[in-house]
Amino acid sequence: MLQRTPEWFLTGIAALFLATGAAQAAGSLKTDVWVDMCTSKDGTAKKIACTSYTLGLYDGLILWHANSKDPIKICVPEERSFVSAKQMVDIGLEYVRRHPDSTSRPIAVVLREAIEEAFPQPCREM
Repeated sequence: MLQRTPEWFLTGIAALFLATGAAQAAGSLKTDVWVDMCTSKDGTAKKIACTSYTLGLYDGLILWHANSKDPIKICVPEERSFVSAKQMVDIGLEYVRRHPDSTSRPIAVVLREAIEEAFPQPCREM
């Protein structure tokens, strides 16, 4: 049986492609654009793009941690507690709020700093 794909999902995918395309044209997605996506009152597409970007970056950092000879300094316990998409976005937004000078920097760098701060090594109970 063929299942119908939810419209919000397709809208989110389209927004993600637009957001990342714009980011590539400008060099990288800047923090102020990411904050605008995450705090948008215009609907779900921007928030889905924000969440998708954030979780994708987090997963990329976990891969870096697992596969690099010089791993990133984040705590990734073997049996890590569930971290929700909302928690990850909130970690980033709170970090930007405390570091207002970061708004013109690439969000990938800023989110890495936020995640390193939120999940430092050595690992502690989460």
